[in-house]
Amino acid sequence: MTLSQQTKTSNSTVCYLEDDLSTLACHAAIELEHLIHDREFPFKLSALEQLIEALSEEIPSESDCNSSDSFIDPTTIRVMNHAMIQYGNDKLTTVKQLFDEARKITLSLREIIDLDRKGEKDSEKAENMKKFCLELSKSSAAYGPSSYRQRRKHPFQD
Repeated sequence: MTLSQQTKTSNSTVCYLEDDLSTLACHAAIELEHLIHDREFPFKLSALEQLIEALSEEIPSESDCNSSDSFIDPTTIRVMNHAMIQYGNDKLTTVKQLFDEARKITLSLREIIDLDRKGEKDSEKAENMKKFCLELSKSSAAYGPSSYRQRRKHPFQD
């Protein structure tokens, strides 16, 4: 997504240089930092809402995890597992445990938004989720495609 492309959010328009998990998780961490320190920011929790939506799409439901017909993207598993280990949750031994924990994190992110809408906040939970968002951003960037590998060749080169 280029700078001129925009994503519509609730009553706001947010510009993102890239529409990828790494950037989205980083923006969510920034929003959580602003929330923790009671700072005003222009797009209140819009990146966090988009991150919740992105995670919900990537994380299969419990019934999908148990189904032999379901296909789970291996990159998603690697990124989430690496982020969880770096976050400090290194006791996960199965894919089901990984996705169960990811669902809990998604619920915690949703609770932060719900509390904010009520005019309340849980600074400790927000701080923990900020740490997770930063680890998810780093993990996603590490496993994502390199910009050097995606560089287009000049039209006159073979």
